[in-house]
Amino acid sequence: MDYVEALTEMLNHATDSLWRTVKAMPEDKFEWKPEETARSSRELVEEIVMTTGFTADLVKNMKMGNMEEGDKTPKTIAELEKEHRAGVEKLIAAMKAFPVDKLHDTIDLPWGTQTFLQVIAYGYWNLTYHWGQISYVQTMYGDTEMH
Repeated sequence: MDYVEALTEMLNHATDSLWRTVKAMPEDKFEWKPEETARSSRELVEEIVMTTGFTADLVKNMKMGNMEEGDKTPKTIAELEKEHRAGVEKLIAAMKAFPVDKLHDTIDLPWGTQTFLQVIAYGYWNLTYHWGQISYVQTMYGDTEMH
């Protein structure tokens, strides 16, 4: 198994896990914040969706693109899931097409210099990081079931 196959498997598993977790959430808790300065599960999911698409474009084009968050119109959970899954497929296609000999080339990003291998893994890393936060938010409103 090469790195693309491994990351594809991991990304697909984490994507399914994220959406299983989000769909188990009562609708009124999707926007709920445990504290005023905390982020809601909606905000975390919206970041995952934006970041996945941004990362796919970065890997495909091998350069920093526009990181604007785009349309601010609130989307349903189903719309967010559809957009996220499309972004995951776009990222997987970009990973498959990425030239292996360029994996250790670096790129300067607003958050520091990274190799393209690190950039490629970011779609997975960011997803699992925020999925963990969403899972923790669930425990704060009393849902301790593993979804």
